[in-house]
Amino acid sequence: MGDVRLFLEAKSVAIIGVSSTPEHRGYNVINNLVSSNYSGEIYNVNPKGGEVLGYRIFSRIEEIPGEPELAVILIPAKSVPQALRELGEKKVKAAIIESAGFAETGREEGIELQRDVLEIAKRYGIRLIGPNCMGTSNFSNGLVTSFTNLTGVKRQNIAFLTQGGIFGGALLMELAQSLGCNKAITLGNEVDATETEFIDYLADDPETRVIGLYIEEIKGKGRFLDIAKRATRKKPVVILKGGVTEEGAKAVASHTASLAGNYIVYEAMFKQSGIIQAYSLEEFLDYLKIFSYMPLPRGNKLGVVSTSGTLCILTCDASSKLGLEVPKLPAETQQKMRDRAEAWVSNLSNPVDSGGDRDTFKAAAHHLFKEPNIDMVSINIAAAGVGLDMVTETVASVVGAYDKPFALCVFGSSSIVAELKEWDKKSLVPVYPSPDRAARALNALYQYTRNKEA
Repeated sequence: MGDVRLFLEAKSVAIIGVSSTPEHRGYNVINNLVSSNYSGEIYNVNPKGGEVLGYRIFSRIEEIPGEPELAVILIPAKSVPQALRELGEKKVKAAIIESAGFAETGREEGIELQRDVLEIAKRYGIRLIGPNCMGTSNFSNGLVTSFTNLTGVKRQNIAFLTQGGIFGGALLMELAQSLGCNKAITLGNEVDATETEFIDYLADDPETRVIGLYIEEIKGKGRFLDIAKRATRKKPVVILKGGVTEEGAKAVASHTASLAGNYIVYEAMFKQSGIIQAYSLEEFLDYLKIFSYMPLPRGNKLGVVSTSGTLCILTCDASSKLGLEVPKLPAETQQKMRDRAEAWVSNLSNPVDSGGDRDTFKAAAHHLFKEPNIDMVSINIAAAGVGLDMVTETVASVVGAYDKPFALCVFGSSSIVAELKEWDKKSLVPVYPSPDRAARALNALYQYTRNKEA
């Protein structure tokens, strides 16, 4: 059957199970398409007929004029096979089955229904996503087929795939409120289209800078490894694997009708392919953020500047545990900072403890960025006894001024934290609440650089 391009680029879409009732799943799909300015043809089907958002609702699939490229199916599971046959007669080439009640239930009836829809799809040459998923979203062209209300999502260079249905919708909403997103694919039971095919597609997508992937099982590991190697040569792929423990693996089987498999095999495959692995949802989002915002470092040498000696120490500890180096600055660089510093400022060797002195803090940040022996910078703010203007002035002066990545750790004053979180939302700086999270994010950048050079 054909490739997966239509799921994100279809020029016409039919919504089977549309609704004119706000907040209904079938209403949310067409509302997402309309509010996202989708320019293709939209065909709606519901036995009740009527109208929704200015579009006619057809009573039967056979009434649809023309041949829609993509169908979104939201009707009860038992009605899906017949709908798929009728869509096949309309020459539909791709379908997203968002309905649940298939193999994920563990019941024979659901398993048999899933077999039926796959057999019908193969007979008519229809590519499938799902069942038991929350659709796909392409915020570049407005083809947003999720039944989650996704109006007003910030477009960003992150694309993600997930085998979790509702989790995928929740993750997309989280990204929408924080990092932003350009493409999202939820695979559900993954009866046909796979994460491997979409990684292959996204590797060549000029609007995607980083690919995030939540998986529970990978079908066709050899093919996945080949495609992942190709993708990671072009852009970072960050993965969060579900089912890494015995109990988690048991839960997987009742979630998306898949098996978690041998975790040791997965870890080896991720390392071999150059994928960056996150070990928690928190890390997953932290890594997507820094890859989205920052350039790659040349090496692992870290410059550290802080308003607090304690944050200097904690940052060095966290970084050293990960294998990042914190090299001593040359004497001449230290002297240049000394010329600007108050007499009571003591440590200027790296890490640099400014003690909250405005001039020292700003000068040290710029010297670290300019220093040839520094590959990336960790800026740490203990927001007590320092002014908001001092912090924002320094941060603003380095944003976009250098080709080195940096991370910002902010701890303390709610007003300063709130202000810098706004900068974070605007994709200017990656802000983290602890030295450990900032260090892990910077290390992920370095690990990807090292993988590419290997």
